[in-house]
Amino acid sequence: MDSFSFKEIAKYLPYGVTIMSMDGIISFVNERFAHLYGYEPEELLGKHFSVLHTEEQMKSVNELYRELLQKKEYSSRELWHKHKTGRIFPMLMFGKVIEHPAANPAYFITSVFDIKKYKKTEADLTSYREIESFLSQNSPDIIWKMDSKLRFTYLSNSLYDMFGYKPEEWLGTYLWKHFKKIRFVGVAKIIKQAIREYKTFTYTRFETWMLKKDGTEIPVEIVGKLILKDGKYAGLQGSTREITDRVEQRKELQTTYDRLKQLIRLSNSIIWETNEFNRIKYISPFVAKLLGYSQKDIIGKIWCEFHYEEELELFSRLLTNCKHDNKSFTDFHTKLRNKDGSYVYVSSSGLPLLKTIVSAVLEELIST
Repeated sequence: MDSFSFKEIAKYLPYGVTIMSMDGIISFVNERFAHLYGYEPEELLGKHFSVLHTEEQMKSVNELYRELLQKKEYSSRELWHKHKTGRIFPMLMFGKVIEHPAANPAYFITSVFDIKKYKKTEADLTSYREIESFLSQNSPDIIWKMDSKLRFTYLSNSLYDMFGYKPEEWLGTYLWKHFKKIRFVGVAKIIKQAIREYKTFTYTRFETWMLKKDGTEIPVEIVGKLILKDGKYAGLQGSTREITDRVEQRKELQTTYDRLKQLIRLSNSIIWETNEFNRIKYISPFVAKLLGYSQKDIIGKIWCEFHYEEELELFSRLLTNCKHDNKSFTDFHTKLRNKDGSYVYVSSSGLPLLKTIVSAVLEELIST
């Protein structure tokens, strides 16, 4: 193929092409090559290729040039280049010596590919991996990965602080070995469901108990998601957090709640709570003794229905202020209608809960 036809073809190539003499003088460049450096083709003709590099970059370029003379070609070499503006940027290079029919090197041809976007992606990926590594190795939670058979393939260093094992002691072990059998039954159900629903599954979060190295159990919260490869289930990844403090606080709260329920049950006052629509959602058992109604008779009813009619407007205003303006009220004397139609005199107090719920206590029985 003669030089004319080659140059015509080179105009349409999606990458840069240049032809140089063996002493580095540029004799041809296509537009793609020139524009990568910020030049027009005619600006580079007759110039030495060193115009495309900084002095520091020429050290690597000269090494590559010597290799080209020795091996007659090189491929996939990543080198930094200099733009016309002075900006430096990376490109991927391929070179080959074009030999004269008499076997004497006559010139060489170089192809260059712009890899700025690739390098940015590579840098971003490296940065992401560094951040991921830092977080996984410094997080108090255990970061882990498992294969499709639920064998651990990765564990962060926090495993030791939580369970007393070094990561290498768990690597290759099956998940079920770190649970009591009765505990793992529930975990297995969650995992099986996730695998069945892999097309729509996002992640799961649940609490369970796991075994430490000394054989004791600790409560943990597990967050996990599926690893998919070619659209198929390939494993699991996620984190495990110890929640001993949370479980203890929950126990204390439950104990407090149980005591409160007992106090309410034994109280000689009616304690009631309404929803945002002023309907009774809870009322204490004392209502049966005071008004003759059972709890079921009143749950779901509007509390104002049981008040003396002439005081309804005032009491409704108290409830509205309590609910919407976050204002409590105390010692409001009123009359409540008994189941037999008579009225009992009471003193009522109330306080807002979450702005939309009103709780009130009939603190004392004034008279019957």
